Amino acid sequence: MKLRRFYFGHPELFVIPVEHLSERGMSQPYADALRATRGVSDGWIELFDRAYALYWERATDLYARAPQTWFPPRLQNLAVVVEPEKTRPYYQPFHKSSWMLYASDFDPERSNLEHATYQLLHAERLSTSRDMAMAIICGMSYWLDRDEAEIAAFSEACAASPRPDADAFRLLAESLPWVRTLFHEPLRRAPADVAPTLRRVKEAGLYVPAEVQPRLQALVPALREAAAEVMTRYVQQCATAPATEPAVAMASSPADFVGDWLAQVRPPLLLTDERERVLWDPEQPERLDALRAALHGLGGRLAQSLRDDLVIVGERSAAFLSSLREPERLPAAGEGVEQEGGIYVHASRPLIVYSLAQPGLDPRHEVAPPYHRWLVGARTIHEWGHLSEDAGWVGLPDERRDDHARAQEAIVAATDAVLAAAPSAFVEAAWHEAREAGTEPGALVCELVLSRMSDFSSNLLARRYLPPEELEAYVRGNVHTHFGEESRPLHLLGRYAYEYQYLLLGQVSDPVRYMLRSTWLTDYFVGTGLVSREHLVGLLEATSRLCDCYAVDESAFVDPSLAAPDALDALDAPEGGRA
Repeated sequence: MKLRRFYFGHPELFVIPVEHLSERGMSQPYADALRATRGVSDGWIELFDRAYALYWERATDLYARAPQTWFPPRLQNLAVVVEPEKTRPYYQPFHKSSWMLYASDFDPERSNLEHATYQLLHAERLSTSRDMAMAIICGMSYWLDRDEAEIAAFSEACAASPRPDADAFRLLAESLPWVRTLFHEPLRRAPADVAPTLRRVKEAGLYVPAEVQPRLQALVPALREAAAEVMTRYVQQCATAPATEPAVAMASSPADFVGDWLAQVRPPLLLTDERERVLWDPEQPERLDALRAALHGLGGRLAQSLRDDLVIVGERSAAFLSSLREPERLPAAGEGVEQEGGIYVHASRPLIVYSLAQPGLDPRHEVAPPYHRWLVGARTIHEWGHLSEDAGWVGLPDERRDDHARAQEAIVAATDAVLAAAPSAFVEAAWHEAREAGTEPGALVCELVLSRMSDFSSNLLARRYLPPEELEAYVRGNVHTHFGEESRPLHLLGRYAYEYQYLLLGQVSDPVRYMLRSTWLTDYFVGTGLVSREHLVGLLEATSRLCDCYAVDESAFVDPSLAAPDALDALDAPEGGRA
């Protein structure tokens, strides 16, 4: 299994990936690897497979009957947590393309089929709403279809669940008697004489009787409070967790552990605070007062985690910089390079900026969750890639311009083929969208793809510098659904055609299957008859032809595996502290 390290690379959790899932559960090769790597029981795997198959069956039925309030089932990367106290709750390792679950959800001694199935349905809801209360309320119509034995089984497992957020599900279980008095359009229609007295919850499609409204109103803050308490406990535990490296305890303080390492190693990076004030500069490595002040009171494990982030940024930057044949030609960051996002190239200096204001994470209060550091490495190289494009070291070679022109024609032709076979309403919407943009449909899709080629050029360097697991994490975080975010058909087609190219950078064995079955493309485009699978794949392949025209100028680089090994060795974290 070539991606074993990616699936099992973090002791806190393991990932059941899209490519090893089907509507029946996990693949046999993955199940064998899971037994061998994590020692899970046959009973655990059996319950998971039964729950996933039942999730698929029930989600299919609910979507068929109530498509306005239920999603069709889909394949997602499932992050299964085995060490809850060490893993950030409500976390998506891969943005919008992963669900968090807990190993206890599928432990036959602690859970059961009803509890496990609901957790899969809830994970989908939570991944889209990002709010525990709304995820539970928008899923309440699920319980209108369940019988008393199923509800009893769910409630029993909730009472025994060791999930960090089990209190929220116990609140739900306690509420089910009155939840089952709710009405839903169309799953449980209210009688005509009752309907005018009901309060509507639009997002959930629910209609609430007057006598139940106070209970629903009280449940919302209770669920949010329960979720907040889970996060508070986790952050408090991060603050007090001791480091696992003896070197942290040997330093005069955790803040000095970080500062002393920076002063000694001098990695090629700038460390800034949330206001972009420089806390540490490699040109003045011994000046640590601002850093010490910003990190005052930092816990031992937090210091170790922050230093490990900086190790990765330094390593990837050193590998890139030392592989340049003419580093003096590296330009300053232009307007196209964003000075935000937690990791970016400094506007006037050839250094990566690592900000203490990471997106969704403050490293002074939270330990880096699984996969975060691999994404830090990928983002670092991506930023250097933008400068390489500005320098002309990666992009469209002159000798490929004719092929590039023909590939653009292929995208236009593929779009025309899509519309030639599409229903008239879809065609009319596409032409309306194109006319608003002042062009034709095929040309608009081609323009949308071309507008992303700067990012694609930057990503071409990723294979040279990133370990497979870092590249794979980056790939999966950039391929996700856009239904619900974007309704314009041509923009959707252009976005998916481009994002498909990320999958070709990684090691997914069947990228078409991954794309179609994890993003709802099959359900909302192919399954509805709007776009045939053949024509959709034709557009993906035409876009791949365009991307194949771009290349790295090998004359600008030496082999990164041979580039200045001393520079890389100097950045080794003491006591094996790398991610």
